[in-house]
Amino acid sequence: MSYVKQNLMDGESITYEARLHWIILLFSIISIGMGLLIIFLGPLMFNLILTFFPKLVQAIPKNQPFLNWNNWSSSLFGLIGLFWILRALFNFIGSVIQMMTSEFVVTNRRIIAKTGAIRRNTTELLLSKIESINVEQSFWGRMFDYGTIVITGTGTTHEPFYKIANPLQFRQQIQNQIFSNPLQTQ
Repeated sequence: MSYVKQNLMDGESITYEARLHWIILLFSIISIGMGLLIIFLGPLMFNLILTFFPKLVQAIPKNQPFLNWNNWSSSLFGLIGLFWILRALFNFIGSVIQMMTSEFVVTNRRIIAKTGAIRRNTTELLLSKIESINVEQSFWGRMFDYGTIVITGTGTTHEPFYKIANPLQFRQQIQNQIFSNPLQTQ
């Protein structure tokens, strides 16, 4: 059972649930691709560069196989690429866990945001205490429909929620709840 469902008050119901956008996985996926390119194209590029420096190749003794450029470059680029891929996989797993453990919910009384599995961070704002809702989207955010929602509450409350999928719909759902419950806004 989710954190939000466990902490609903009497008479409170969920009206909209938002999630993190898949874009948080993109950097890790690109990094995995870069690691594969390093493994497979690194030795080819290295040998191509060596063709422009023939004196460097001639300086290597022919009777020492451990100084063979092909073996050496393949091993070096293989290790670099493997390290790059492992690092990207750890980032990917972390991003997937972040996506699975983050909840952004609009109820008929409040907004609840929970992030984290081991170290939990929760934010709860009553609908009646919300002063403004801002949506920040970059060019890519508009292209792929993600953005940051910044909710300003009474007092000093200023809560940003980053990389939310479909942020305009999230804002609209909050506004619908505020205006459909006029008793809550008084």
